[in-house]
Amino acid sequence: MIQIGQKRGTGLQSSIIEDVTNSQWSHTLVRFECHFCGLDSNGDAVTIPKDGIVEAWQPRVRKLDRLSDGHEKGTAIDFFSLRQPLNEVEFETFARFMCRQIGKRYDLSDACAFLPGARHFGNPPSPGLTYWQYDRWFCSAVVSAGLELVGRKLFNFRPVWRIEPALVPESLLIDPSFKTEFV
Repeated sequence: MIQIGQKRGTGLQSSIIEDVTNSQWSHTLVRFECHFCGLDSNGDAVTIPKDGIVEAWQPRVRKLDRLSDGHEKGTAIDFFSLRQPLNEVEFETFARFMCRQIGKRYDLSDACAFLPGARHFGNPPSPGLTYWQYDRWFCSAVVSAGLELVGRKLFNFRPVWRIEPALVPESLLIDPSFKTEFV
């Protein structure tokens, strides 16, 4: 019902992220394999079509009807599946959560935490906040949080704000085989 996309970008920002994290991937997104309707962060109705994308991308978490709507031509995206697909209840919760994040701010400070010499490594949220209450995200954190909400924590000993894009495919929950698509 969902696929996790890992971007291999061609732009300067992607190249910097890939170099800094010593990875071939610079960005994480989620693709919905079926249609879903929900509410965004403002409470407005949002429809994610089959093959629609939700991603944290500067300046906000956004929805794309197609990959080509928001990524440079020639960009490679490796799509991974979960080893155990989400059941209907898990998918419903995950999709509702992802919809509610649309419109929230991109968290540049957490994304920069992966740079060498960064003084912090991810901003822990204020105590007592749930993932539903976070007001900003970076790409791999929002996808990781959605999965954790349905009991699919990518890494047992790493909070979502410390999961960089390069780590996502290394989770035991992710099937290591992937299909590459070009925008």
